Amino acid sequence: MNVPVERYPVPDSPKRTRSEPRALDLAVLAVEVEAALELIAVEQVAKAREHHGLTWEQIGQAFETSAQSSHVRFGRPRTPARETTRSKR
Repeated sequence: MNVPVERYPVPDSPKRTRSEPRALDLAVLAVEVEAALELIAVEQVAKAREHHGLTWEQIGQAFETSAQSSHVRFGRPRTPARETTRSKR
């Protein structure tokens, strides 16, 4: 990727007016964005099935996966891992 260096001054440069985000903060943000995009995908697949009558086979083809895998991924809302609770035994 060819990124113009003049837009991104080196950390010691007096041109730099802000500090760079911490790597861990960016990693957390990436995971949060991924979860949000997955929810959007689930909603849009549901709309495609409802309004256009698409089958799981067609959805699977669009995502280059099987109908069963598509149904598992998009067939019902998923609860994020950190929100689930273990059942009491």
